[in-house]
Amino acid sequence: MDSTDLTREQAERLHATMSRLFQYFKQLERRLEQLQFDRADRFFRLVYEAHDLLQSLSVETHYMSCDGGVCRRPRRDASQLARTAVVDWNNSDPAEG
Repeated sequence: MDSTDLTREQAERLHATMSRLFQYFKQLERRLEQLQFDRADRFFRLVYEAHDLLQSLSVETHYMSCDGGVCRRPRRDASQLARTAVVDWNNSDPAEG
């Protein structure tokens, strides 16, 4: 399984969560800057890195919630995923992992 196996609805829920977390860390980073927090401080750096990663996750989950687009396959719906999972399971080679 990989991210292309998620349904559009799952991707939309992930995007909503990532967006909220991104906004929280964005506000936290701004507040630390207003307080003139030392940018070399470990806590400040971790907040900055979390903000950066959550922005990437928010964008990625947004794209995952789209039907398709540039360099992306069209999304499968839940019935296609269930059918694929059964076929893959029944025809898988145990030696492949």
